[in-house]
Amino acid sequence: MLEIFYYFAPLLGGAAIAMLPGVNNYIAQYTKDISFAILINFLLGTVILSLIYLVVIPVSIDELRQVPLWSFFGGIYGTLTIVVMTLTPAKIGIGKTLSTFITARLISATVIDHFGWMAMPQDMITWLKIAGIGFALAGTFFILSVKASQRQEPEIIILYGVLCFLSGIASSLQSTTNATLLNQVDSLLFVTSLNFIANLALFVMIYCMVMRRRIRLAQPSKAYFCGFLSVLCSFTVIATMAFASSKIGVANTVVLSIITQMITSIIVDHFGWLRVARHPFSFRAILGLALLLFGAYLIVSN
Repeated sequence: MLEIFYYFAPLLGGAAIAMLPGVNNYIAQYTKDISFAILINFLLGTVILSLIYLVVIPVSIDELRQVPLWSFFGGIYGTLTIVVMTLTPAKIGIGKTLSTFITARLISATVIDHFGWMAMPQDMITWLKIAGIGFALAGTFFILSVKASQRQEPEIIILYGVLCFLSGIASSLQSTTNATLLNQVDSLLFVTSLNFIANLALFVMIYCMVMRRRIRLAQPSKAYFCGFLSVLCSFTVIATMAFASSKIGVANTVVLSIITQMITSIIVDHFGWLRVARHPFSFRAILGLALLLFGAYLIVSN
């Protein structure tokens, strides 16, 4: 019975992945401050999880000494993902954002599984998987070609598409490192807390060095409520992806999460919810989704 949850977890995580950029985009549009939208996710997440962690038995130092140093850096990869996922929906829509992100995750996760990097179970690349990646790329092309209700310059789509592709690779690395850490310490709370702490520390450090100005924290209560929803989405993504990756492999986890990611994103795009660029239902969007899902199926079916 528990095995069913291994496969249900990525579906839940996929829906959370689709909602996270939309919620963060809404905060950025509502407050007219992208930096606040990113910071509130990291800050609230760190505070909430740290308070929860105080009432449970912490992971022992002896356990942590047995863990590879690189497995503590999942939050660093997550920072890139959150920043890109906050910037892009308002520019190109959630569907285009996630289709590019997903394809990058499929390719990188398949490579990670093939070589068994980062202590992952080895799962060799086959011709079917290569064909699956081809279908996923074709599906992404169709989704990227969908016209929005407002004009979008091709250069903007390419630029943000590249950023989403890089964030997809970072997301696979985050899931992999978190899965390794989870296998060693057996504490989802610790793994998730560490990610938020790393996100907050890295973002504040970079922001202070590059922007060199204060973030305005005096915002309406609605912004903080949406920030809490953003944290809830992030927590769900990190926990379910790490848990599932450690049980059924990175590639399988990515593929299963695609289903709810794309369905959720297409619905949000169609109605223009959360102030994202509106993309009404179209034949190209449906065809792209079908190709992407078929490609994902080929990758996971062998």
